[in-house]
Amino acid sequence: MTENEFKKFCELYFLAEKKLKKVETVTRRLAIPPLNEFRYAGCHIARHLDGETDDNNIFDAERHCKRAIYDSMEIGITYYLDEIGAFKKEYDRIPITDVVSEYVGDLQKLREVQNFISSKNRHQFENSWEDLQNYFDELEKIYDRLDAARSELNKKVNTWRRNLAIGLFSVALSILGLIVAIKSLF
Repeated sequence: MTENEFKKFCELYFLAEKKLKKVETVTRRLAIPPLNEFRYAGCHIARHLDGETDDNNIFDAERHCKRAIYDSMEIGITYYLDEIGAFKKEYDRIPITDVVSEYVGDLQKLREVQNFISSKNRHQFENSWEDLQNYFDELEKIYDRLDAARSELNKKVNTWRRNLAIGLFSVALSILGLIVAIKSLF
């Protein structure tokens, strides 16, 4: 193994570790598939360092690191897609763009990520693991922006509910008044 090969592996290994920790922190769950890939990467390097002469060990170790990154980012993206979907459902009755001006663009980015995920073959990740990292980072920013807007949006929801209750009460009172007026005619 050359020094450059070892440096490249170390960069990927530490990046995979960083992404795995990030996803486990965000989702508050142990991410088993990338953890297994991470373990396999270490196994190939240990075999190489132990003197095994298979030249594929370095290649395989790097591939497992890339797969660990891919799997971590895919888990993180799925988490953010679910959370943002729940956000959309929670605030579907009120206008959001006056609080989150980027909301329409955020929804377009969401669709782009969903299309990307659904179009990729999970077994041919070599050409898309870096793209997945970028999508994860973008979704994280969108999620953070939406989460930060919750307090203002909750105020709008409370105002909407209060106005709805007042409106319903007014309609009920009008109907009651109408009934009383009709009864007084007879």
